[in-house]
Amino acid sequence: MSDPEQDAAERARFRQDANGQWLSLRLAWQRGIDRTLEMRWLWLGLFLVFGSWLLVADLIQRAPDVEVGAIATREYTAPRDLLVPDEEATEERRTLARGAVLQVYDRDQSIADDVDAALHQLFVDGRDLLDLQRSETGLATEDGEEIELPELIRASTKLTLTRAQTDLLISLGFDSGIEEALRDVVARVYRQGVVSDKSSLLVNRASGISVRYLESGEEGVEVDLFDFLGTEEVADLVRSEFRTVRDLRTAARQLLVDLVLANLTANVQPNLRETQRRREAAAEETQAVFTQVRRGQVIARRGDVLTRSEVQAILSAVGGSGGGLFFPWLGTVLLLSLASFALWLGLRGEEATGRTRARLFCELLALLIAGLAFTKFGLWTATALSSSVELEPFTSVRSYLAAVPMASLALTMGILYGRRVALLPTLMFAILAERLVGSEDSWIFIYTIAGSLAALYMIEHTQFKQRSVILRVGLGIGLVNVLTLLTLAAFSREAFAQPDRLGFDMLCGLLGGALCAAAASFGVPVCESLFSITTQIKLVELSNTNLPLLRRLALEAPGTFQHSLMVANLGKAGCEAIGADATLAYTAALYHDVGKIPRPEYFIENQRGGANPHDTLAPAISARILASHIKDGVQLAARERLPRPLLDVIEQHHGTRKMTYFYERAVSQADDGETVPEADFRYPGPRPQDRVNGVLMLADGVEAAARTLTDTSADRIKALIQRIVDACLDDGQLDETDLTLSDLRRIRDAFLDLLSSLYHRRVDYPGYDFNTDVPAAAPQAPGRKLKVS
Repeated sequence: MSDPEQDAAERARFRQDANGQWLSLRLAWQRGIDRTLEMRWLWLGLFLVFGSWLLVADLIQRAPDVEVGAIATREYTAPRDLLVPDEEATEERRTLARGAVLQVYDRDQSIADDVDAALHQLFVDGRDLLDLQRSETGLATEDGEEIELPELIRASTKLTLTRAQTDLLISLGFDSGIEEALRDVVARVYRQGVVSDKSSLLVNRASGISVRYLESGEEGVEVDLFDFLGTEEVADLVRSEFRTVRDLRTAARQLLVDLVLANLTANVQPNLRETQRRREAAAEETQAVFTQVRRGQVIARRGDVLTRSEVQAILSAVGGSGGGLFFPWLGTVLLLSLASFALWLGLRGEEATGRTRARLFCELLALLIAGLAFTKFGLWTATALSSSVELEPFTSVRSYLAAVPMASLALTMGILYGRRVALLPTLMFAILAERLVGSEDSWIFIYTIAGSLAALYMIEHTQFKQRSVILRVGLGIGLVNVLTLLTLAAFSREAFAQPDRLGFDMLCGLLGGALCAAAASFGVPVCESLFSITTQIKLVELSNTNLPLLRRLALEAPGTFQHSLMVANLGKAGCEAIGADATLAYTAALYHDVGKIPRPEYFIENQRGGANPHDTLAPAISARILASHIKDGVQLAARERLPRPLLDVIEQHHGTRKMTYFYERAVSQADDGETVPEADFRYPGPRPQDRVNGVLMLADGVEAAARTLTDTSADRIKALIQRIVDACLDDGQLDETDLTLSDLRRIRDAFLDLLSSLYHRRVDYPGYDFNTDVPAAAPQAPGRKLKVS
C-alpha cells in the first residue's frame, strides 16, 4: 500500500476511534444525567436552597468588604463569644489523617485461576485435535476443505499464541510434562503476586499497604513489598524456572517463556478510588479546630493588616448578628416545601413521555428553578433599564416587567409534557413569581396566570409540526398580555389618565409574548437533549427523508428504504386506530432498519438479481448477519444523536423472534442426532415494551410478508395479517406491550384497509394487454405515432 493510501487508512481509523470514544462519552454523560434526574431528594434540596436564595436574596445585607492581607478600615469588636474555625490548623490535621491511611491494593486470585484453566484447556484441546488429525476423518470443513491445525488451535483458546509457539506445542505433541511445567510456573508467579508498576508500589515501603483479597473478602497489611514481582522480575523468574524443564533447545525454551509472559497479567492492582474514599473519610472524621474569641475582645484595629483568622472572626461576628433574616427565610422555605409537596401529590397517576413519577417531579423542579432564575434576571434588567432612563414613560419598572416572558415556562412545559402535567407547576410558578417581584396589587400573579393559560390553551389546539409554530403561539400570548394589561388598567383610573404610559405597557406586553416564543425556542431543544424528551416537533423534523441518515438509507439500501416507508404508513395507521403515538410510530419506522446500511446486499429487498450471498454461507453465519443490523442500527442512530424512543424501536422491532428460514435450513443441514440451538437463530431483543413498538413489530412483519403474495385479494391479505399477529402472540412477543385483543382487532383492520388500497386492482387499458408476454399493438390517434418500449 502506498504512503498516501496508508495515511488515508490511518486517518479513517483515527476518525472511527474518535467517533466511538465520543459516542461512549456522550452516552455515559446521558446515563449520568438520567441517574441524577431520578434523585428526587437531591432536586428537592436544590429547589429549597436556590429557590430560597432567589426569593430572599434582596433581604441579605452585604458583609464587610474584608479579605486576607487588606488594611482594616475600622476597629472590629466581637459582639458575643465566638468560636472561629481555624481552617489552616484544621487542614493540617486532615492532611495528617489522610497520610495515615494505607494505600489499598486488590489481589484477585481469579486471574491466576483463569490463566491456569486456559492453559489446561489448551493442552486438552490440542491433544484432542492431534488425535483427530491422525484419525481417518481428519480436520476438514463441511465443504471438504482441509483446516490448518495451528490456526484451529489458536482460534479455540483464550490465550495469546503466536504461530511459532503453536507449532512448537504441536511438535511436542502437547506433552503433559510441558503442560505441568507451564502451569507450575504460572502458579509460582501468581503466589508471589504480580504488580504492573513496582516502583509505585515501593513508594509505600516504609508504611506498607492494605491488601484486599477479593475472593474471600478478607483484608490484611503487607509490609515486605519487595516480595511482589514486577515485570522484569516475572521474566527472570519464568526463565529460571524453565531451565529445569527437560532437554529443550534454547529457542524452544524461549518460545515457552514468551508464551507465559504474554498471558500473565497483574493480579495485585492499586485501588485508587477506595484509597481516596478512605482518606477522605478519615479527613471528614477529623474534628475541626476552633479559636475562641471573647465578647468585647478586639478582633482587629483600624490600620491592621488582616490575617486569615481575623477575617474569619469578623465574618462570623457579622453573620451571626443579622437575626432579622430568620423569619423571611423560614417563611420562604415553608412556602417552597408546600409547593413541592403539592406538586408531588399532583403528579400521582400522571404519565408524560413514559417517565416515572420521581423523574417527572425532578425535571419540573429543575424547570421551576430555571424559571425563577430567569425571572430574577428579568427583574434586575427591568430595574436597571428604568433607572438608566429619565424620559417618561420609560422610567416605569412595571412596564419593563410586562416584557419579561413570564409565560415562557408554561409554554416550554406544555410542549415537553402536555397541558395536564404543565398546569399545576404553572400555577406554582405564578405564586412564586409574585413573591419574587413583590408587587403591591398582585398584578404579576394575574399577568403570569393569564399568559400561561393562554400558552397551554394554544398548545392543546395547535399542531406543532414545526418550530415556527412557536412564533405564532408567542404572538397569541402577546395579545393576551395586552388584554390582561387593559383589564388591569380598567381597575385603575390613573392608568387611562396616562395614555402614553398605557401604550408603552401594551408594547412591552407584546414584546413579552415574542420573548416567550424566543425563550421556548431556546429552552425546548435544550430540555429535549438534557431530559431525553422527544417532542412531536422533534419527531416531525426527524421524519424528513432528506436528513443525512435517511438519504444514506435511500441511496445505499433503496429496497430497505421503500420497505421502511411502507412500515411507517402501516405503523401510523395502526397507532391511529388504537390511540397510540402515530407520529412516533411513523418517524421511528423510517429509521428501524438503518442498521442494514453497512451490508445492504445481505437483505433480500436490496438484491437485484444475481447470486444471493447467503447461498455460500452457513445458516448460523447468515443468522448472525441478519441479527447484526439491530446493533449496527443502534450505533448509527446513536451517532446521529437520535432520541431514545427511536433507538428503542430499532432494538425492539424484531423482539426475540426466530429467523425461521435459516433455522429450518440449519436443521436440514444438521447431521443425524445433531441438535440445532434455536437461541442462535433468534434476534437479540428485547421484546417490544410498549404499544408503539408492538404495532411496529406487526407492521414490519406484515409488510415483509405481503411482498410474497401473488394473490393480493382482500381475503388473502386478511389471512396473512391474522397469521402474523397470531405468530407474534404465540411466541410471546407482545406480552409486555399492554396491547389488548380489541387493540389487535383494530390494528388488523387498519392494516387491511391500507394494504387493500395499495394492492387494489385497476381495469385493463383498452388495447394494452399488460398480462401477456408480448404487448398488444396500441391504438394510435390519427396523425400521431405512439412509441412503445
